Amino acid sequence: MRLVAFIKEVKAEALKIVWPSRKETMFASILVILVTVLVGLFFLLVDSLVHKLIRLILGI
Repeated sequence: MRLVAFIKEVKAEALKIVWPSRKETMFASILVILVTVLVGLFFLLVDSLVHKLIRLILGI
């Protein structure tokens, strides 16, 4: 009987799930891609500056 009650509770909770709309999903996806690109460009810039600084210090 406990298993049946558990399954009923799971079903009741599953019915409460609210899925995002297509518009919300697209916005979130575009935002994630944009932030990923911006962070990647930031780290590329920082890496390039550190590389040039090390070359300058070592006299290469």
